Amino acid sequence: LFLTVLISSIVVIAFESFVFAKFQSSVTVAQGNEQLPEVRTIPTYLALFLFAAVFQLVMIADSLYAQNTIEIIGQCVFALAMTVYGAIQYSQIKTAIIHLSSKGIYDMESWPVMRAFLITMPCILAAATIIMLFFAYQLYRELGWAIYKYIGADRRLHSHYLRYQIFITLVKFDFFFFIGFTVQFIVVVLQTKDVEFALTIAVIPVTILFLAFTYWAVRHESKAGMAGVLVGLTCGLAYFIFKLVRIYTPERAYKYVAVRKSLTGFAVITIVLLLCTAVNAAWCIYGFGRGL
Repeated sequence: LFLTVLISSIVVIAFESFVFAKFQSSVTVAQGNEQLPEVRTIPTYLALFLFAAVFQLVMIADSLYAQNTIEIIGQCVFALAMTVYGAIQYSQIKTAIIHLSSKGIYDMESWPVMRAFLITMPCILAAATIIMLFFAYQLYRELGWAIYKYIGADRRLHSHYLRYQIFITLVKFDFFFFIGFTVQFIVVVLQTKDVEFALTIAVIPVTILFLAFTYWAVRHESKAGMAGVLVGLTCGLAYFIFKLVRIYTPERAYKYVAVRKSLTGFAVITIVLLLCTAVNAAWCIYGFGRGL
């Protein structure tokens, strides 16, 4: 399973790097061009795929070490999401390149080669996802017995342990999709002079600290801490709903042309994850003091 993720990550990053190099060599360098959202699109995608690869490798290693079957299944879903993201990437980059070409900033001669690589990437990710599903199923069968020996035959205790595993997994995915959304928003949409730029940067360390606190609260079965977590998750929901609405506000629509689809995808997934995390947090609170 780990080897599958490692190989697919290396191949996809190599492809993404090639596309980035081709794009950079075809863009007309002039003062102000580098500030165009379309010019910053491909470097952002490369950074996100690098982040996704490292995140997935760490998560796979962690799930195998912790024998967290839910996290392993979650990684398969994550791989599927990245496959969809790879497909969206093709559409977004094509839109950006057509826009740049119309301004005389981009030479379309390199586009056919880039297109071939961009189409191949989601195919590789899809194949890797299918292989991951096979190995995940085998691991699920093996680890299920290990968990049974650890917890015993108590079905109620098993249910509480399952909720705990789901919660921890959701928190980790919350981290990735929040960072993924924020990176795209900062690099492609915002200008460094915008007040929102500084505020968005400031939110990143606060969020990381909040997620670390969330992990501590559930591990130590702190009801007061988990109440604070629920408040924080509610604020996070409000934040992402606000951002999602702004993406489609007519007077701001031009800012999001280069990344509208991917930002929307990340925002919607994050909102769903935050809702699931909040519901599961309540379930975990209910299970506190039950012997886990």
